[in-house]
Amino acid sequence: MIQRNISNALLNGQTSEEPSITTKLPFPYHWIPGEVRFWLQPQVFRHNVNRMRENPDEVPAPYADNSTDLKHAGLRQGAPHWTWPEGKKCALVLSHDTDTNGQEKGITMLRELGLKHGLPNTFSFVGQFLEGHRSLLTDLLAQGVDIALHDIVHDNKIAFLTPEEVQKRLEPLQDDIERFEIVGFRSPSWYTSLNLWEGLNQLGFKYDMSVLDTHAFFSNSRSYGVGTFFPFMVDDLVLIPNTIPFELPWICGYKKKDTMAFWKPKFDLIAKSGGLIMINAHSDRWTCGNEKTCTELERCLDYIISTHDPAKMNAAEVADHFHKMKDRGATSALEHARPLVRHPNLTEDRFDARALSAKGLNPLTVHPKVFLQNNRSA
Repeated sequence: MIQRNISNALLNGQTSEEPSITTKLPFPYHWIPGEVRFWLQPQVFRHNVNRMRENPDEVPAPYADNSTDLKHAGLRQGAPHWTWPEGKKCALVLSHDTDTNGQEKGITMLRELGLKHGLPNTFSFVGQFLEGHRSLLTDLLAQGVDIALHDIVHDNKIAFLTPEEVQKRLEPLQDDIERFEIVGFRSPSWYTSLNLWEGLNQLGFKYDMSVLDTHAFFSNSRSYGVGTFFPFMVDDLVLIPNTIPFELPWICGYKKKDTMAFWKPKFDLIAKSGGLIMINAHSDRWTCGNEKTCTELERCLDYIISTHDPAKMNAAEVADHFHKMKDRGATSALEHARPLVRHPNLTEDRFDARALSAKGLNPLTVHPKVFLQNNRSA
């Protein structure tokens, strides 16, 4: 029986029921060479990927999930609806995690890609490496880049601390947070919790971009996603769903040249739903910090921009926009005063993510060869 509760997902994010094995290592797991980590990822997730393909009806929304949007759409008639800047029907954010030192080449490459497409990137940096990136961070800030924090150490532990422990852990970075105008956060490996959000709230962060709309890799029986393509709020913290974890295809057995085909159905679904296409692409050379992968990322950006004409934003701008929409009444409370976006008349028959599976457009529930044969136009 799939354990799935939409309200619970929004309240609890997607925190694993117990800390990952990576939190129990005597050293941060990023000390393992990148080549080894990149090879290990598919091995770690292979069981869950195979399960999705063998039992697609038993898997809780492994590819795209807008169930929260659909559940609450019909309850919001007669109130102001959410709109994106300049009257755009959807939005695009290009965000990047920089987990270690020595990624200047990848960061520069991704920043130039953003500039080329008129996108104001968001880069999140691990606190212990801010000193080594000081000159680069100053340049990025001068270029209008949104700089966020990716914890102080990339050890996957912060979501499992108390709010007081979260504050104590991040307080040594306060000077750098002010110097580089850091108002946002992304938790390593997307681990989240109410305790983490409470700690970030108390430290004055404006947004957190750790949640995903769906994430079926932590558990065999449950998705830890939040079921929405839109930002929502916990207390004063705007939660911005990461809807496109860009490297996911390679973990699931697809080649890099298949990245566009893998994500195109979801780009289209989010855009038609009027939601946020938030790409999370890492800047290290094993993932997106190289020319070959940047070419694939550019193909995706070209398609999204030319086909869907999104509002081009960074994460801080999305958080600011949420507050503007909140002030005009375009959000509503779900439980415990957690505001959600009021959507314009979404209907299940048009936008239900599960329809992707029925149409053969879910690359996680079929073998890569079968999916690509059926979707050659991508």
